[in-house]
Amino acid sequence: MKSSLYFFLCCLPLCLFAASANDVIINEYNDNGGATGVKNGIDMSLEWVELLVVNGPVDLRNWYITDEEWTNLSTSPGEGILQIGTSALFSSIASGVYVVLVKGSGTDDTDASDGDMILYSGNSNLTSHRSFSLSKDADGLALVEDDDQIPGEKDAGEVPVDYVSWGSEIDVPPGLTWASAITGTEDEDSYFSNGSNFNNDAAAHWVTNAESAGLTNRTPGAVNPGQNDSSLPVEISSFAGLPQNGAVVLRWETECEINNQGFVLDRSLSSGSEPVFRTIADYRYQPSLTGHGFTSRKTTYEFRDENVLAGNTYLYRLSSVDQDGRIHRCGRIQVQARASGVILHPPYPNPFNPQTQILLEVGTGTSVEITISNLLGQTVYPLRRGYLPPGEYTLRWDGRDLQGHALPSGLYFLEVREENREPAVRQKLILVR
Repeated sequence: MKSSLYFFLCCLPLCLFAASANDVIINEYNDNGGATGVKNGIDMSLEWVELLVVNGPVDLRNWYITDEEWTNLSTSPGEGILQIGTSALFSSIASGVYVVLVKGSGTDDTDASDGDMILYSGNSNLTSHRSFSLSKDADGLALVEDDDQIPGEKDAGEVPVDYVSWGSEIDVPPGLTWASAITGTEDEDSYFSNGSNFNNDAAAHWVTNAESAGLTNRTPGAVNPGQNDSSLPVEISSFAGLPQNGAVVLRWETECEINNQGFVLDRSLSSGSEPVFRTIADYRYQPSLTGHGFTSRKTTYEFRDENVLAGNTYLYRLSSVDQDGRIHRCGRIQVQARASGVILHPPYPNPFNPQTQILLEVGTGTSVEITISNLLGQTVYPLRRGYLPPGEYTLRWDGRDLQGHALPSGLYFLEVREENREPAVRQKLILVR
C-alpha cells in the first residue's frame, strides 16, 4: 500500500515508527462459511483476519480492522470493527510476527516470541464494535492505525495502512492503492501468496480457498503456501565490486529481506571449477553486514576489502544467513584488484631493436612524469607527462631521442615519477643496434 504518511518516532533504546507502505499487511482471511476443524488452536468455523508485521517493531495498540466501506465509516458504522486493545503487550511487535484477530471466544495467545499472537473478540484484548462479518459475496477489509479507542473518526489520528477486497467491492481508503478485487465470494476465503516481496496490492497475488478445500491451505499464525520462505530469504537486485585505492569495494542491494540475520562474504584466488573460499567478513563481527530481519524496503550494503594485492583477480561469494542459521548463496562476482598508484610492468622485448613496449597500470588517477635517461642521468626522451586517470596504458619507445636521432646501443633507464610519491619507479632497458 502506498501510504502518504511516513515518519519515524525515535526513542531509546528502541525505534518505533508509524506505519508505512507494507509495514503491516493483511495476509489471510477466513469466514465462517463451512470449514471445520482446528488449525493452530483456532476453530476454523470462526471468522478471523491474519495480519503480518513486515517492518517492525510496530506499536499495534488501538489498531483496528473493519469491513465497513471507508466512505461510510463513522464512530457508529453500519458494519463492524475489530479493535486491538491498549495493553503494553502490543506496544512493540517485531518483524515477522503474525497477529490473528478472531471474532468469537477462545484463549488469547499474547506471547509473540514464537512468531504469532492470537486475539479473540470475546476477551479484553480485542474489542468488537457492532457486527463485524466476512460473510458477504462482495466486501472489503481496511486496516487502520488509530491513536485512541474511538474507531471510525477518520481524523488525523487514524491512518489507513492496508486494504483488500473481493467480489465487486472496491472502496479504497485515501493514501492506499489496490489493483482489483480478489476473485472470490464468502465461500472462498483467500490468502496472500507471493514469494518475492510483501506488496499485496495485486489481486493476482491472492489465492482463493474454497470451503471444500478443508484445512490444507488455511495457515493462521504461519506462512502461507507459496509465500516468503518458499523463496530465498533475501532478494538481491545487484552485487558488484569496484577496484578502488588499493582495495576492492563490494556493494549489494536487497529488494526485500525475510527472516534475515545478516551476510557473509567469502573470497578465493582461484576461479576454477572448485574454488577454495575463505571468509573475509561475517555479520557476527561486522555490524555493517547485519540484516534487517523482515523488510520490504530496498537496502544497500557495502564492505571494503583492503587485504588485496594489485594485479590479482579475486572471486567473491555473497551469502545470507536466516534466523534458523541456514545459509543461502546469493551470488558470485570476479574483480581484479588495482594498485593505489602506478604499476610498471617489465618492458617487452628487452633487450630490443628497433622498439620496446611499456605497459602501465594506474589504480587511482595521478599525475606522472615518464622519461628515458642514459647512464649519466640525462633525459634522452620524455615519454609522457601529465595526469593519468585509472586504467591501463601502453607506451612505446623506438630508441630515438626527442629530435628523432637514433641513439647508440647501450643501457638506458625507464623512470616513472608520481606526484607526491618517492622514489621513482625504475626499469632497465637494453638497446641493441
